[in-house]
Amino acid sequence: MKGTALCTRCEVSAVSAWNVRILMDVASHAITIHTLSKYCVDIACSSEVRLPIFGLAYSRSRSIINPGSEQKYWLYDCGGSNNLGRNGVAIVMSDKAHSALIEWKLTVWPTPRFKDKFYAELQLLTRPLRKHDMVIIGGDWNACVGHNAAAMTLAIGKYAIADRCCNGERFLHCAKEHYLFVTNTCFRHHRKHLIM
Repeated sequence: MKGTALCTRCEVSAVSAWNVRILMDVASHAITIHTLSKYCVDIACSSEVRLPIFGLAYSRSRSIINPGSEQKYWLYDCGGSNNLGRNGVAIVMSDKAHSALIEWKLTVWPTPRFKDKFYAELQLLTRPLRKHDMVIIGGDWNACVGHNAAAMTLAIGKYAIADRCCNGERFLHCAKEHYLFVTNTCFRHHRKHLIM
C-alpha cells in the first residue's frame, strides 16, 4: 500500500524497537499502547511477540485505541506456521505513521526461494525512493550480523555480537546496497539480553 510522507523538515518522529514478548490480551495491548503514547513513539518494531494465533502462517492488522487519550494505533502482526502464537513480529504505528506505511511482509521463510523472492521485492520497493527519503526496515530478521568487519563499517556498529550466519550475510549485503545501518549494533546491551 502506498502512503504519504511520515514527516517533513524539522518535524520529529520517534521510532523504537524492543522485545514485547506478550500481547495475548486486551490489558497487555493497553499497556503497550499507553507506553508508546507516553513516549510519543510513532513506530515500534517488536520482535518475539506472543499473540493468540494458532496454526497456519498469518499476517493481519487491527487498530487499538489508547484508553487514556483515545489516540489510535495500528498493530500489524505476523508469525509462522505451528508456532503456537510465539516468535511473531509486529509493528505498532500511530495514526500519523500509519498513513506512511508502504509495505508489510511476512519474513518467515519456509524455503530459500521465498527468501530470494522477498529480497527481490524489497529491491523493487526501495529502488524508486529518493536519496533523502527516510527508510526504516524493522522486524526480527533472525540474522546474526557478527563482529564489525572492515568492509562493513558503514552498515554495522562496534557492538555487533556472535558469528555471522547466512541470514546475517544476506541482510548486511542488503543494508550496504541501500546505505542502511543496523542500529542495534550501536549500543552495548546488557549481558542477559544477548543471544549468542
